Amino acid sequence: MQPAQETGNLKYPSKRDNKTFFVGISLAMSALVMCLAVPVPPGWSAAELRALGVLVFALVLWATEALESTVTGLAVLIALPVLKIIPYADSIAGMGTPIIWRLVGIFVFTGAVQKSGLDKRISYQVLRLARGNVKTFFFLVLMTSFLFIFLVPAAMGRTVLISTMVLGLLSSMNIKPPSNLGKSIFLALPMVSLISSTSVIVGASTEIYAAGLFQTVLGFEWTYMSWLITNLPIGLITIILMYPIFLRLFPPEMTNFPGGQEFLKGALRGLGPLTIDEKKVLVTFSVLLVLWLADVSDFFPAELLAAVILMVPGPGVFTWKEASQHINWGTLILFGSGLALAKAMLMTGVVDHISRLLMQVLGGLSPIALAAVVFFLTTVVRLGMSNMMGVVATLLPLVLAFAGKAGVNPVWLGMICVIASASGFFCRPNRREQSTHMPMATTPPKTCLRLEFGWC
Repeated sequence: MQPAQETGNLKYPSKRDNKTFFVGISLAMSALVMCLAVPVPPGWSAAELRALGVLVFALVLWATEALESTVTGLAVLIALPVLKIIPYADSIAGMGTPIIWRLVGIFVFTGAVQKSGLDKRISYQVLRLARGNVKTFFFLVLMTSFLFIFLVPAAMGRTVLISTMVLGLLSSMNIKPPSNLGKSIFLALPMVSLISSTSVIVGASTEIYAAGLFQTVLGFEWTYMSWLITNLPIGLITIILMYPIFLRLFPPEMTNFPGGQEFLKGALRGLGPLTIDEKKVLVTFSVLLVLWLADVSDFFPAELLAAVILMVPGPGVFTWKEASQHINWGTLILFGSGLALAKAMLMTGVVDHISRLLMQVLGGLSPIALAAVVFFLTTVVRLGMSNMMGVVATLLPLVLAFAGKAGVNPVWLGMICVIASASGFFCRPNRREQSTHMPMATTPPKTCLRLEFGWC
């Protein structure tokens, strides 16, 4: 995408940005108007047709990114009651669900981990285990990014953290692009971050949202441990299989790092001994992890309790003003709009209509074939839509309803959809946010993770 033109402190969108905006808005509004203007088909109601219009409206805007995903989410929250699809109280109800407040607590905890520097200390210590061996180092980079789902439950934060440290190591040894090692690392890191997100129920906001849909639609409650036991092996095996593939595609140009251990030792010396703030975060994390593993957090506000402790003078590490800067309010709005859209499709009956149509086409397939179709379709939709939350909010209610009619375990088929939503993605350049200091630039967390690879 072409860079924005700058004048002083103001940034003006490029012609291509303007074209994307007008095309996306035109398509979205045309779809909405069409659903409002066409005669109501037999068997449908006006509310169902309007709900379908809002769904297509949101999908087009999320796919084209004509508007920021958060703005689209707000538009959905407004459109549903304005068009009399569901009452305003039902539309906005998702913003007050316990899941939203779990996210707030997780954002605050992640901010405390990053502010204390504990994440960097652990990462450097783990990478030292490679003892200068390049292939072992690459494997540890993948595993560190994967295991950080427990400490930094945000794909964006994990990728930025690990990639920044790896960049410092490569720069200290004068390893510059083009480099096969750099290609492997900076291509693999965003993939690992997204794939690993499905391994724990708090690994990303989309997983928390999906767990909420399972409970809302099916009455099935995922606990932290049941989700972990089911999904952690899938993510771990996938990432382990990535390791030889990357080594085959991009064979490292060296066997050992020249001076890599010295760089890591110097970085750790710079951090000094374990600080008071790091100890506080470690204790808080230990308590939080125990609550997660004991499944207490499913009915007890464990994440909010951890957030409050980290902001109280004395045991805390920062103030509310500092903590609030780490809360991604756009994700919370997007989360609430996804819940509202799913509720509208369920309440109006759109999900039942579409699932019946799917039964006519796919009803005769075996469960394995259905799983393959769901995985393929979800991946295709994911390729065209950078917003993972939008993909799950659109497809998961349909998959759950269809599974029930097809006589297939809806929890099993629904999880195929959730996992596939994190498996299909493009690492597309984003020129508007290009950085001259790093081999990548990240989009805001409001959209899916995208990286600019200067190494590739």
